[in-house]
Amino acid sequence: MPKREYDAWRDGHGLGIEGTFGFGARIGSFNDGFGDEEHFGTDLQLGLWLGLSSTWAFGLEYEHAGLGKATSSSGLNSVSVEYDVDYLWLGARAYFYRADSFDLFLNLRAGLGWQSLDATGTREQLPTTVGIDVFACSASAGPGFGLGAGFGAAYRASKNVLVHARVDGVGRQQSGDVLDGCAGGSGDVTSVNVGAGLMYVFDLGTGASMASVRRSRAEF
Repeated sequence: MPKREYDAWRDGHGLGIEGTFGFGARIGSFNDGFGDEEHFGTDLQLGLWLGLSSTWAFGLEYEHAGLGKATSSSGLNSVSVEYDVDYLWLGARAYFYRADSFDLFLNLRAGLGWQSLDATGTREQLPTTVGIDVFACSASAGPGFGLGAGFGAAYRASKNVLVHARVDGVGRQQSGDVLDGCAGGSGDVTSVNVGAGLMYVFDLGTGASMASVRRSRAEF
């Protein structure tokens, strides 16, 4: 039987730098009962992943995601709010299928995040002959807690480059209170994110794998 070709990532001693770009769709409405809502936003993730065995990898990810936009109007009063979050995630990947050029994995993560909003609008002033007040403001709050779980597939384009696609379900615990007197926060968010990206793998050497550590302990 031919010997399998050496692969740092699949054999559990690779360090991967990963970038993922995609889109997210929020499930459910914003807290403030806006008249018009957009539940879609872009999603950018940058990660550092350490492969410790042929089955497990652990990583740290930074994510910037748009949570959508909401608008409301009543007479001369109107407001339009755009929501974003920035998250730091601790993640684990369980590879349940690995072939020479193709991997399937489960992606689990937990993290902390900060929401931000940008609002513009108009306010009616009294007496009404004064006209309307045009305003713009920004605010942020956090941290909130998040959990995520998903499924991914990766194709090995070369010895060091993997192309991947991911589908994740994410729950974020965020404040729905008015932030800094600007506008109401996003509230708790449940979303589905779909993305694709690249990973570049650095070879850390065979001594970095969990299997090598166990063998070394056994020798003493």
